[in-house]
Amino acid sequence: LDLKNVQAQFNPTVAPLELAEVSGKVGVKHLTPGFEVTTDNLAVKWGSNKQSWRPGNAKIIFHPCEGNNPERGEITTKEIDLTGLLVVLQSVPLSTETHDQLHKFAPSGRLTNFIIGWTRTETKLSRYQLKGQFQNLATSSLGDIPGVANMSGSIDANQNGGGIALDSKSMVVSIPSMFVGDLKFDTFTGKAAWKTTKDGVDVKADNIAFVNNDGAISLSGTYRSVAGTPGFADIEGKLLRGDARGIWRYVPRVVPDGVREWVRTSLLAGKSESGTFKLKGNLYDFPFPENKGGEFEVLVDAHDGIVRYVPDWPVIENISAKLIFRGITMDVVGHSGRVFQTAINFARIRIADLAHHDPVVELEMRADSNVQDALRYIAESPVKGFINHATDRFAGNGKGKLDLRLTIPLARLDKTQIAGDWEFLNAKVTDTLEAVPDLDKISGHLLFTERGINAKLLRGETLGGPAQASFATDKNFKLTISTQGKATAQGVAKQYKSPALKYFSGTGDWSGTIQVHRGE
Repeated sequence: LDLKNVQAQFNPTVAPLELAEVSGKVGVKHLTPGFEVTTDNLAVKWGSNKQSWRPGNAKIIFHPCEGNNPERGEITTKEIDLTGLLVVLQSVPLSTETHDQLHKFAPSGRLTNFIIGWTRTETKLSRYQLKGQFQNLATSSLGDIPGVANMSGSIDANQNGGGIALDSKSMVVSIPSMFVGDLKFDTFTGKAAWKTTKDGVDVKADNIAFVNNDGAISLSGTYRSVAGTPGFADIEGKLLRGDARGIWRYVPRVVPDGVREWVRTSLLAGKSESGTFKLKGNLYDFPFPENKGGEFEVLVDAHDGIVRYVPDWPVIENISAKLIFRGITMDVVGHSGRVFQTAINFARIRIADLAHHDPVVELEMRADSNVQDALRYIAESPVKGFINHATDRFAGNGKGKLDLRLTIPLARLDKTQIAGDWEFLNAKVTDTLEAVPDLDKISGHLLFTERGINAKLLRGETLGGPAQASFATDKNFKLTISTQGKATAQGVAKQYKSPALKYFSGTGDWSGTIQVHRGE
């Protein structure tokens, strides 16, 4: 053949095949029923832009369903591009169901030394054969069947079982029923074999390995179909490298969107070179709360982490922690890190029930800190609003200890609860407006919640002598500070710097009440 502007119609029930150019050899044989088409060095161009397709040497045999005889077909090719094949098959009188599936899966890529064979009755595919190599194979996802792109490897499969070997670069996997977005891999390699059973299929995967910007993982395991359930899996894997910023992509759809969004926006940084993965049990019971029906566990040792556990709160930086997914629970347990210049001794971030419709993040944090960081933490977090700006006017220095607990409903951030305990250790607090006397050498515990700050007894020195104070916040967020102590004339003169005070001497007991509302 050496043709231009070709039109061919194999059957009145299908659209004609329109080609701009055709060259090479084509053989057509009528079968009873059906047909056989062979090509030799065939080259085709179609469309206004004359897109090229070179099917080369191939053979198509098709027997339509007739009487008690099922539909049968076989395609063999030395090398063929599926995009062009799909264009041609649209004009081939295949069954309506076959045409529909080809349209929905939209296969593309290149097949080498490939055989595709099938036998179909009116209700099901009773026999098939797939054998050969494929390069950059792509198919659209359909229902629970994943979609792929740039998948390369080889396959040898039939209705009884088979095997596949992957050696892919820039591979993309799409499983809309499980993950919210496509999963992209720089490399994806491994082997899997399966056999069909009365319940479905038994699969064994070996040395599956994939690498991308989010990490490098290897895994092996088995899967077995179980009637009436998603099946039984027994898979173990290792994390060789990981980046916390990508974890959200692998949070399955069974987890509420709010949790996935929290993982995306809260895990700002973190690296790992060590981790393990385990999944065992009937997937009907996944994610196996309290290990009922199976086991799901991810353990990752992370470092250089940055976590913003809730918007508008200061981040925790330089975290070294263990990330744990176990059943329906997620924990980030850290034993070092910092907030500003404050060293964290212990931090734990937990979502007790990842699958709950109203998930809650719980934070525990203990730290050796200083007054400057404590006041800065209040100023740069919603605590400032909780206590109605009561600390805006104060500055200080010295050391202290922080014990902080937060309960954060992800869907109701305005309902966040806070319980904090700040212990002063020989610290000093001053009023920048110079209305409240300086309090030095402070010791004691200051408690704060979303409803305000309270302290039963703080001890220290002010106005040159010993003093003590208590703090209480009412329902209108008005802070009342009750104080008493012993003052010296020298201490009073030092605090207020009035020339007249230099004429006074001696000591005296004093007491007072200070009220602070909206920082004033």
